[in-house]
Amino acid sequence: MINVADAVKIIYSSLPKLEPEIVALGKACGRVLAGEIRARRDSPPFPRVAMDGVAIQLSSYQNGRRNFKIAGIQAAGHPHMQLEDGKLCLEVMTGATLPLGADAVIPYEDIQIEDGLAILPSQLNLKLNMNVHCQAADYAEGEVLLKGPVTIGANNLAVIATEGGGQISVLQRPSIAIVSTGDELVEPGVNPLAHQIIRSNPYVMAAALKTYGREPQLIAHLNDTREELYDGLEKILSQHQVLILSGGVSKGKFDFVPEVLGQLGVKKMFHRVLQKPGKPLFFGIGAKGQLVFGLPGNPVSSLVNFRRYVIPALQKMEGIESKIIHAELAETLTYKKEMTYFIPIKLTWREKAAPLATPLSGQGSGDFYTLSNSCGFLEINTAHEGLVVNAGNTFKVYLWENV
Repeated sequence: MINVADAVKIIYSSLPKLEPEIVALGKACGRVLAGEIRARRDSPPFPRVAMDGVAIQLSSYQNGRRNFKIAGIQAAGHPHMQLEDGKLCLEVMTGATLPLGADAVIPYEDIQIEDGLAILPSQLNLKLNMNVHCQAADYAEGEVLLKGPVTIGANNLAVIATEGGGQISVLQRPSIAIVSTGDELVEPGVNPLAHQIIRSNPYVMAAALKTYGREPQLIAHLNDTREELYDGLEKILSQHQVLILSGGVSKGKFDFVPEVLGQLGVKKMFHRVLQKPGKPLFFGIGAKGQLVFGLPGNPVSSLVNFRRYVIPALQKMEGIESKIIHAELAETLTYKKEMTYFIPIKLTWREKAAPLATPLSGQGSGDFYTLSNSCGFLEINTAHEGLVVNAGNTFKVYLWENV
């Protein structure tokens, strides 16, 4: 068996390079930007009025003038007007261009308007370009605003819409298939017989993918026969770039998945990792570079390994690092073997300290109820920490959902 760190290195070294593709702006959110976004013009592209009020020539006020005849209104979205006389002012609306000749804006709440005159108090502390968002104050034409790879979200979509246009170059996403195996599984909604259980792993993994902005193109099931596995996986491998299997990778008499994958030209990169849960984890590379993850069938093992290996690999392909936080262990834990343990936890967030991680005791790899009460899991390597892991030590936390 290999350790967790080596398993991650092998997976990351096997990831293919993704090519860019063009998508409509409305479909870009959650995708990863390819290339860069440069400013097509200054922002703001003109001196922009930042308050509703009147625009004046500052020197007129500084020279003692307090009454200004209103000569018109500069509305947003209209060509700039011109203030030709220091005795005059123009009403201006937020977002409008500052009239030529004006260099300060006084908001309505600081003035009185009577008989077409704007009357300014004597004690105003006016400054040049007051309440004006000056041209290029945000950025200048040609400046690099976003550089890929970066996930496109609501925080940067406005920049892309303004400067990138109606279409944008993003990295392609691989086609993903999730396949469960096992004769004992039946679909949700079906009344299981005494010897059957409900098939949940593929739907859990699909839901987890969606929290990270991705979704599978196929969810399927195959029974535990060499013939059905061979025919099904041959077709799926021909159509998808990432295959995520649940079940059939351990040492049971009907665990045919590694054998069949080998017959289909999938090169085994590793099988079995020194970890709990999820020791039987399989990873291989298909004849056309497909990534093949063989996860254990038990629900806890399946989801933990999916979050620990599959999600980070998909992000790494796009140049995005998986978000990881650190938390302080709330209680001392004792183990019998030197290996990596993934411990379901609840987190208590603290204002001036790292969050506190409280381990949840469960009934093993099939106990999805305990998993449902957790927010993620700690990764503890007792080969490094020792078999007694003291409370107060800090460890990586992998959250189920992308936050």
